[in-house]
Amino acid sequence: MKKILIVGGGIAGPALAIQLKKHGVSCEVTLIEQAPEFKNIGYGIAVWGNGRNVLREIGIDQGVVTREGYEIPWEVFETPGHKILQTFLLDRFKKFGPTIAIPRAIFHKTLIDQLDPGIVRLNTKIASITKNSREGVEVVFSNGETHKYDLLVAADGIHSWTREQVFGP
Repeated sequence: MKKILIVGGGIAGPALAIQLKKHGVSCEVTLIEQAPEFKNIGYGIAVWGNGRNVLREIGIDQGVVTREGYEIPWEVFETPGHKILQTFLLDRFKKFGPTIAIPRAIFHKTLIDQLDPGIVRLNTKIASITKNSREGVEVVFSNGETHKYDLLVAADGIHSWTREQVFGP
C-alpha cells in the first residue's frame, strides 16, 4: 500500500485527505500540521462556482455552505489603503454556479471533522527531506522519527517550507 504524507492542515491538506478516501484510493495517509491544535484563523473564503463542485464531491456544499455561506454578486479589487480600483461583476460566471463566501473557521472545522483522527499528527514539523526517485522520500520529523513515503504533498501555505526544501528557494 502506498504511503502519502500531506504537509499542512489548512484547507488543501484536509480536502485532499478526504478526497483520497472518498474516491477509494488505496493508500495510507498521514497529515501533519506544525500547530499544536487547529485554531480559528483567517476571516473568510470566497468559493467560485466551479470550486463548489469539489465541495459537493466532499459532501459539504449542501450542509455547511448552504447554512453558513452567502452568495456574493461581485468582487472588488482595492489598494491596501482601501481605494477601490475596480468592481468585477460575477454574473457572467453564474453558469458554473454562484460564488459564495463562508467564514474560514467554519469551513475548516467542517473539513477537519471529516478526517479520520488517526491520520492527523499535530505539533509536527519536518526537519529534513531526502529524495529518492525510485523509493519516494525519506522524512525526518522534528522529534527525530524517520519515515518513508511514496508521495509527499506540500499543502503548507503560500510560504511553503516544504516546497522550498524540495525545489529550492
